[in-house]
Amino acid sequence: MSHEKETKQTPAAETKAPETEAKAPEQETPKAEKPEEKHEGKHHHETAALQAKLDEAEKKNEELKNQLLRTAAEYDNYRKRSQREADQKFNDGVSHAVTQILGILDTLDMAATAKFEEVLLVGHVGKLCKLAAGVMNTHSHTADGRAEVFCAHAALCGAAHEVCAALMDAATTDACLDILDGAQLRAPVLESILAAIQMHLDRRAGGAFRVGAVLFSNQHGPLGETKTAKELMQEWQN
Repeated sequence: MSHEKETKQTPAAETKAPETEAKAPEQETPKAEKPEEKHEGKHHHETAALQAKLDEAEKKNEELKNQLLRTAAEYDNYRKRSQREADQKFNDGVSHAVTQILGILDTLDMAATAKFEEVLLVGHVGKLCKLAAGVMNTHSHTADGRAEVFCAHAALCGAAHEVCAALMDAATTDACLDILDGAQLRAPVLESILAAIQMHLDRRAGGAFRVGAVLFSNQHGPLGETKTAKELMQEWQN
């Protein structure tokens, strides 16, 4: 009898089964902000807020500054305008008063009757220049001759034909003065006119009293005085 060899079957070595389950990828944990980074962010935010407030304050300040400048300019213009209006009203009042007085200039003989010793006439050149032509009633409806007076005395002082022609075309005595200024003849022409005025006043007074005249212009201011007027004012000051 044959003995069958019992062959022991060696169990196959158990192989380890591969890991079937893959490990899930690990999720990164967000890093916590460092204290210094958190502090810097807060500081930046506060700086931006302060800068915005500063910009707004500077803008407001600029607006207030401009408003103040505009107000100051408006006030200065108002002050100048008010001063001009006040000056004009004063000049108009003076001119009106002088006009009313000079309307009776041809009654200088009344001063002699009233035993006046000294008479000083102060008036606008447009009125008193007529005295240089011997016109004692200076009202415009009686006589004019202003341009003729200036032209004649300018010619006596050597004015050119063109200057004399311009004087004859001038509408006002202020325009005549401007023309004489352009020809550098104002001083000698006014001196000549004042001398003629003094001559005619002395004739009219007839030695009964001393009389002189002072001329002015609203535009050009004081223009001069006659010889006797200057003497009277010096005596009155003393």
